[in-house]
Amino acid sequence: MKLHIGILVLFLNTVAAEDALPIHELKFPDLGPTLVELSTGEKSTPTLLYQLPDNFDPDREFPVIVFLAGGTGAGQRSGGLGRARAIVGRNHFITVSLPLYRNTAALDPEATFDDLLIGVDDYPPIANAYAKMFAKFFETVPQARKTGNVMGGFSNGAHTTSVLLSCQDGPTLKHFSHFIFADGGVWLSGLLRQSIRDRRFLGLYGDTDTYWTRPVIIQQFQTMKATADAQKIDFELITMEGVGHKFPAEYNERVRKWIFGGFPDLE
Repeated sequence: MKLHIGILVLFLNTVAAEDALPIHELKFPDLGPTLVELSTGEKSTPTLLYQLPDNFDPDREFPVIVFLAGGTGAGQRSGGLGRARAIVGRNHFITVSLPLYRNTAALDPEATFDDLLIGVDDYPPIANAYAKMFAKFFETVPQARKTGNVMGGFSNGAHTTSVLLSCQDGPTLKHFSHFIFADGGVWLSGLLRQSIRDRRFLGLYGDTDTYWTRPVIIQQFQTMKATADAQKIDFELITMEGVGHKFPAEYNERVRKWIFGGFPDLE
């Protein structure tokens, strides 16, 4: 069944974007609290956001890019969905962003990074939420390609992507083949698994920071690159010179070229 914009779908709302193009919301009231809710204490409904490309045609299939914001995920609309669109442009891709999750009922303010850091132990709620969100999204938008899509994020968004890959998450491996880690994703431990050897990876890390984590992050990215090279896995690594824990907009074009390199039919 084709998607008809303007027809009400269960849990689907449409709100106006800054550029007057619609941003669609798929709401999931039965899911557990997001990291934003754990951080602020304010109740909210977990929501998947997506935006169709300007050249959308209901009779065609379009690839999908999922980009996850950093921090608590509070920037899902701008740092997630908006950043995805800034990277790939207004045509060709359906852009998507999801909220972030941690495997805890309450954050410990005394913990490192205020207990916000996402790791492999957070897989259960991430997997549960994303499986339901992806299933609903691909059902709602039949024009979205079911395989070979792009997924990634910045900081905690990259960590979330890495957690899903490290745990060999079924829906992630089914729907996505190109992965982006922007100054995050350093928990990736699945590069030796046969199931991801035919995927493409892009890592970006800053080389300038006075915080103790910077040398660790640099070393972990370089280790991932060395592991990928040894296994003949497609892993491009970009050093963001003079940058700390950021993902400057000036790198959008390089990321875009990398993405489109995997989609020659779109150029």
